[in-house]
Amino acid sequence: MNLFTIENVLESSLNLLNRRFVMQVTEQQKKMAVIAMVAFNLLAACFLAYHHCFHAKNESSEVSDLELEQMKQAVQQDGLALQVASDILQNNFEIVKIAVQQNGRALQFASERLKNDPEIVKLAVQQNGLALLFASVSMQNQPHIVRLAIQQNGSSFQYASDQLKNNREMVKFAIQQQPSAFLFASSTLRQDEELKQLAQMN
Repeated sequence: MNLFTIENVLESSLNLLNRRFVMQVTEQQKKMAVIAMVAFNLLAACFLAYHHCFHAKNESSEVSDLELEQMKQAVQQDGLALQVASDILQNNFEIVKIAVQQNGRALQFASERLKNDPEIVKLAVQQNGLALLFASVSMQNQPHIVRLAIQQNGSSFQYASDQLKNNREMVKFAIQQQPSAFLFASSTLRQDEELKQLAQMN
């Protein structure tokens, strides 16, 4: 409820008081009601001013050069430091790029926009294939991204899309990297005799 609405409600309430109870209340009581209304309005104004300032601060798109440099240094040392970054910095391409190059699993702390960025996701899965878990659904369905993840860690195939788990060539590629990846293939392809043999041979 904004201040305008609060004022309307209070004014209506006072009018109602005057109309219905003018003969039943003293002038002193009516004055106290007016004072209460003024005090309530002041309180509401303070609350709305605080609310506005709070959200303005959090929604600001500006980051100081010092903050940017400090976060760069932090993620260069440990990509997972991205976890404590502000929403703005977690959406900063340069910061996230550095973070995932240092530790692919830092992708989990990136913004939704950057989890769907091909370059960011590519760098993340090249550093740690299991980072595929944190990529967007769209990226988990990209054959070249999933291949890179599997090359780094065959177990990452479990995070590929259902469509790719049902892709015979992709399953074959995953098995060649890591035989146990066969377990993540679709139920249909797990019945494929050639793929079964390939998994056993490797």
